[in-house]
Amino acid sequence: MITVVFVDVDGTLVDEKDNVRPWVKGLFNYLKHADCSVVVWSAGGQGYAERKMEMIGRKLEFDFTPLVDAYLWKVDGQSVYAESRFYIDDAEGLIDAMKLSGYGTFLVPFYCSSAEAVDNWLLKAAEAVEHFIDARDSGEVSSDDGD
Repeated sequence: MITVVFVDVDGTLVDEKDNVRPWVKGLFNYLKHADCSVVVWSAGGQGYAERKMEMIGRKLEFDFTPLVDAYLWKVDGQSVYAESRFYIDDAEGLIDAMKLSGYGTFLVPFYCSSAEAVDNWLLKAAEAVEHFIDARDSGEVSSDDGD
């Protein structure tokens, strides 16, 4: 079964000044290696999410195009992706709602480049996706709140 991983942009991948959170490239490489379908989304719109990923790619000198399957404006229960879903986001309300719906989740703190000397939240998110896939494949249900 394909795992569709929804990744938010603002606060999750970049801060308010477009500083890129550490491990962005590693997260996306891991998700593709794990055969996940990666959907980048933003409340700012589909085009906004795509432009942000292009900017992140320029800053990291990396092409994310082959790693991203789709861009969305909004993520909700009506999404066409009804298979196995996992959400990585900084919005606690969204994470709580998706967890209640039975989907895998990982809450990252809103990214502020000056807040932490070591920020490995996206590495932890990749590990949470791995645990989610392992639990799903073994018949267990697993979700992680980032703690």
